Amino acid sequence: MPLYKLDILVLMLCLPILITGLILLQTALMITTLALELLLLPVLLIALLALAAFTIIAFVDAGFRIGLNNDLKTVASNLTQECNIWLKVLLAFIPGFDPHSTDTKKSELIFEKLETKPGCFSHTTPDLTSENPEVSKLIKDYKELKDKVSAAIDNKDVDQSDQYNELIPYTDIKELIILVKHYKGPDKKWHVVPGTTNIGDKSETQRWCDSEQSQNMHPRNRDDLKKPTPYNNFKTRYVWFKCDNINQIQELAEIAEAIDSKLVKCPPKEEKKSSYLSVVFSMFSTPKKEEADLLTSVNYLV
Repeated sequence: MPLYKLDILVLMLCLPILITGLILLQTALMITTLALELLLLPVLLIALLALAAFTIIAFVDAGFRIGLNNDLKTVASNLTQECNIWLKVLLAFIPGFDPHSTDTKKSELIFEKLETKPGCFSHTTPDLTSENPEVSKLIKDYKELKDKVSAAIDNKDVDQSDQYNELIPYTDIKELIILVKHYKGPDKKWHVVPGTTNIGDKSETQRWCDSEQSQNMHPRNRDDLKKPTPYNNFKTRYVWFKCDNINQIQELAEIAEAIDSKLVKCPPKEEKKSSYLSVVFSMFSTPKKEEADLLTSVNYLV
């Protein structure tokens, strides 16, 4: 057997043996006095430091003897896994210390911090019958957004609620939330980036944030939830809130305002209605050139 493989084998055997010994020693210390435990704790730390030194020496020695990058990576991976095991065991010996407390939950950093209180954006329903091409798309967006949010509110906690979940499709909605992207406009107020009002379930969305595959990304567009891309060079942010009323949808109110604003600037063109007097006067007025040519051709035929 090559020497570097022997080093690794010894190292792999020493780690589990030491872990087992620490567990047995901790069990024995549980029935002894606290003073004795505090006395033996430095001994345990010295033993672990010695093992760490041996690990480094064995790793460097094996690396020099291998001389191959692939084998070196394999050695590093194996050593990392073993070190993670005994490190957690070591942390368990510290009184009052939870080894899992060092694992930062993404939901605490992302999901919980993005929560905001729902606002009230009640508004007057705009004219949705206008055929003005300037507002046709806005009217369509208003109808679609209002219909989907109203349907999700009315049908949550039912078997078909999964069809309204846009954030995590095909999952039921138990606690309806709205995840939306804001931008800070020139008026220093937060406005909704058009088309970013998404419906979801709180627990399912939080589970997504907890998962490793999320990587702080939005589940639909893969935008960074903590540092989202700017909108027209404006600063942006993501927020979510619990929703149970259609008047909590800010984007709906902003679309309605845009429709009213465009209708004021571009009122519909009214057709000119011909009056009775204009018809009478047209009977005695001089015919136009085309009409005169037509009459001449008719008289010629007669």
